[in-house]
Amino acid sequence: MGAHRTNKGLQTRRDCALPSTWPELPNNIGKTKRIPAIDGRIRHFRIEDEIIHPQSNSNRKIIVLQKMRFIEEDRIEFRFGYYMIGMKPKAKGRWVWGQFCLLIPQEDLMAILEEEKNEGGSKTINPTMNKASRVLFRGCCPDGLFFSLHSD
Repeated sequence: MGAHRTNKGLQTRRDCALPSTWPELPNNIGKTKRIPAIDGRIRHFRIEDEIIHPQSNSNRKIIVLQKMRFIEEDRIEFRFGYYMIGMKPKAKGRWVWGQFCLLIPQEDLMAILEEEKNEGGSKTINPTMNKASRVLFRGCCPDGLFFSLHSD
């Protein structure tokens, strides 16, 4: 515990008032975006679909699963992310894309994966892959979440 945690009287984000009404949720389907690759090249992708799920234990966080098509390679990848209601002055009261790794409660992850399954998640497996290289998610046990990757 650092000294910064012992300072009393400083306002924390927990003490800030949340807005009484939320702004409209972002809809990114069909939008083309760009990101720099680690080698410095710019890669373009289009968001083809997304599932938006409110986090069960936070009233200011929205979890997102996006289906992205990288344009240069014409291939599909999936991205988990999140939006939070901004608390800093420049972002206060609007949805801000999370810049850190997503932390997600198990029940929310299972709900999103179930929704993907119900919306035809089997279509997301690349039909050009041979059976031996196809990777599938399997299972959730009572003791905790786990995925086993296997070839069929």
